[in-house]
Amino acid sequence: MLDIKFVRENPDAIDTAMANRQTSWDREKFFELDDERRAVITEVEELQATRNAESKKIGALMKEGKKDEAEAAKEAVRAVNEKIDGLAERRTALEQEQYDFMAHLPNIPCEATPYGKDEDCLLYTSDAADEEDS
Repeated sequence: MLDIKFVRENPDAIDTAMANRQTSWDREKFFELDDERRAVITEVEELQATRNAESKKIGALMKEGKKDEAEAAKEAVRAVNEKIDGLAERRTALEQEQYDFMAHLPNIPCEATPYGKDEDCLLYTSDAADEEDS
């Protein structure tokens, strides 16, 4: 399976390789999945930072004896946790979809590999023919 970072950074190489293999790949779908997955990861990380800040604030409020405000902050943290859980499920689904997509993306053939759809398209050089005869 190809490395996702390589595909992200070299989509033109994938285009060329797929053309050489006389097949294609859904470039737009790859980037849609990748962008959405990365956006979900970013949102989760931002929510986690918010949760951490609110949790510290809850501790400070409790020390100050402001239990009502602390309870309100706890409710806010619970809401953030629920949102994080929902996004975690979405992230898992996106990662599985992206994995399936990548699993069906053929490897890039070696530059020495002749182009063609199957072995009937291959051209044999005289050297190769001489080796087969011996």
